[in-house]
Amino acid sequence: MRTQPFLLIDPRSGDDNPSADEVAEAARQLGVEVHLLEQDEDPGEVARASGAPVLGMAGGDGSLGAVASVAVETDAAFVCIPFGTRNHFARDVGLDRDDPLAALAAFREEAAERRVDLGRAGDRLFLNNVSFGVYARLRKGRKETLYETLNRSINETLPRSVLTHATVFAATLSLLIFAGEVIRPFAWVMAFGVVTGTFSSIYVAAPVLLWIERKWPRKTAARQSSSTATPTSRTRPSKATATR
Repeated sequence: MRTQPFLLIDPRSGDDNPSADEVAEAARQLGVEVHLLEQDEDPGEVARASGAPVLGMAGGDGSLGAVASVAVETDAAFVCIPFGTRNHFARDVGLDRDDPLAALAAFREEAAERRVDLGRAGDRLFLNNVSFGVYARLRKGRKETLYETLNRSINETLPRSVLTHATVFAATLSLLIFAGEVIRPFAWVMAFGVVTGTFSSIYVAAPVLLWIERKWPRKTAARQSSSTATPTSRTRPSKATATR
């Protein structure tokens, strides 16, 4: 069993400023053992196999949730390194999302611990948000161009979306035919929403997003040399506060 802190880094996350290698080097200087995740590696399984008393994850909210679940199982402390797309959890606990290197201070011996709540969706534990559908697919394609990511995400989720909406539309159609005068206006609204919602991701949302991206290209803001807040605390997810 390891006695030193253990940090997992997803090199496919982040915007290379700093790079995964820079984060790894800074962590090693603090005496932290570092593991760079391979393409098909499960961060939760790697964290579980480490047996470390302090587990850290540099990645997106999904990877953070997987490692935090292991921290619950093993009663290990958990260190969040904001290195993903949105970093919702890092924002909520007060970390500077633009400075992953500063978050490594939580690995120091003098770092204070605080307990945080977990959520549960089915059998899956998560920190403060869980993604599914098109958005979850989009997050996996950050190294592709926006056009390629949208095209792949829509094609992967379209069959399921059409099947789901077709089932709802069939129920709504029965209301239009057999329901009374009071229910029928509501059924018309539902039918319109189902039809437009099914195709909005293809013919409305995706083209508008591409147009915005081309008209106002995103620019990566330069990171500040020092953090606006000093993240010297780490979290310990609590079994007692996990909610369903």
